[in-house]
Amino acid sequence: MKLNIAIVGAGVSGIILGALLKKYLNVNISIFEKRNQLFNNINGLQLSPNSTQILDLINFSEIFKKEEFLSIEKLKVHDLYSGELFSEILLKFNKKQKYISINRSLFLKNIFQYFKLSENIVYEEIKDIDSKSNEIIFKNNKKFFDYIFLCDGIFSKLKKNIANQSISFSGLYALRGTYDLKNDNSSNINLWLGENEHLVNYKINNFEISQYNYVWIIKNRQNLLMSSESYDDTNQYLHEMFKEKYSEKFNFIDKTKSISVWPIYKVKNIFFGYKNIFCLGDSSHGFIPSRAQGASQAIEDAYVLFKLLEKNNLNQKNFVNQRLGRIKRIIKKSEMTIFIYHLRNTLLKFIRNNFLKTFSNSKIFSSFLNKDIFNFKL
Repeated sequence: MKLNIAIVGAGVSGIILGALLKKYLNVNISIFEKRNQLFNNINGLQLSPNSTQILDLINFSEIFKKEEFLSIEKLKVHDLYSGELFSEILLKFNKKQKYISINRSLFLKNIFQYFKLSENIVYEEIKDIDSKSNEIIFKNNKKFFDYIFLCDGIFSKLKKNIANQSISFSGLYALRGTYDLKNDNSSNINLWLGENEHLVNYKINNFEISQYNYVWIIKNRQNLLMSSESYDDTNQYLHEMFKEKYSEKFNFIDKTKSISVWPIYKVKNIFFGYKNIFCLGDSSHGFIPSRAQGASQAIEDAYVLFKLLEKNNLNQKNFVNQRLGRIKRIIKKSEMTIFIYHLRNTLLKFIRNNFLKTFSNSKIFSSFLNKDIFNFKL
């Protein structure tokens, strides 16, 4: 008898898990999604080698054309105010190791279509989950599932019956924009370090007219009166602040096609689920996005759950044993990274900048910096 699997949320972890299950296992899959319009997020994703090797298992090179994504070579680090280039940190060491950027909607849509996940989608908003009976409640109906996978993000409302988990505001706000540029051969991520702020921009495809993504993250103590769940708030205060500070420095600001602002939250305690209900991605371990690992860790979660299910060895203890230590290390690295990016002390900045100038252009430094994150054993 086939297992009945429920996936709640058609984001990165939900779509990748659905693809892995559909390709390799003979199970019944229902993907619950409250939005009728999927794949309308034009922002970029960075996917590091720990996740791209998993994507190869679901035929990444067959699903995507070479123009639809960009193979990233280096992270170029600059001073946000002077523009001085400190270092160029290698992100790619061989042909097999892929660090890519891609349009988020294109990424999800192509995988969704390739694996015909439209056959599995259920456009329903789930009202609740009964953790005792392992049933999903929507409208006036209940349905039993052998396993329920929550992929509904950091603001998941469905964990209230299985966890007292709460989220906390990080003190950071993010402003994201996209713009187009013609005939540009860039294959690097550019990072600008400031005081209590940093800026990242990168190309997300390789068309004749390519799309770029930029994110400005700032620590701001003023109360911006933004909803904690607002990921599309066109907050004018931050928007105008950004333009005033940097419109003369960065000409792409005037080319921006779309812009969004949101407060950055993180979970207080990592939570992987209860009994046969499992949490993936941000719903489990949402953290500060300073190492570009949000999507990659969601993909890792999906892979580990799939492998445990394939081996008929899926339970909370085994999932926690495989994921908790790694997630804790990455959260710690992310917290330390944001501290280093946002230094205000003159002496500490001098030490940081000169260290980067001296050591960071070497393969040894790049490997040391990224090895623990990029290495993930399949």
